[in-house]
Amino acid sequence: ADIALSPDGKRLAFTVRSPRTSVWALDFDPRLGRLSGQAQAITPSSTGQMDVDTLRDGSRLAYRSVRGGRSEVREVSTTNHEERLLLVSNEWSPSSPRWSSDGRRLAYSRPSGGSTSVLQGNSNLVAVLSTDQRREQLLTIPKNATFRPSDWSSDGTTILGDCRPAPGESI
Repeated sequence: ADIALSPDGKRLAFTVRSPRTSVWALDFDPRLGRLSGQAQAITPSSTGQMDVDTLRDGSRLAYRSVRGGRSEVREVSTTNHEERLLLVSNEWSPSSPRWSSDGRRLAYSRPSGGSTSVLQGNSNLVAVLSTDQRREQLLTIPKNATFRPSDWSSDGTTILGDCRPAPGESI
């Protein structure tokens, strides 16, 4: 951006923008409705860290990121900042990961393709990732629908979210 040419036409100057993001935690007093304490960086500053979700007890969080052209889902402890890579894809990007109430699974949507040809016809799939085994289970949703998980039921048996037809389609 912001290109400038030298008067003699032999040099070019320009601006390179490189956004850096990180996940931060702030103490919050829900009774008073205000922040308390100091802000604390949970992840180091890099590019593409977004869509964070925390366990109900606040001990761990999950987020998605884009690093080196790869989509990743990562888990990090909020106490010691230890981080674990849970999922990597060079072919697709998941939606925001959402923790199950027991903290053992993450739900997200992702585009179909590649090894998911068993579920052909769906432009998006819902996946549940076991954080212990790092195994992904694909769930069936109506053909030509999109579903974006937003939460789980308290007993962990149902994924809550919005389901709508793909653009130009009906369910």
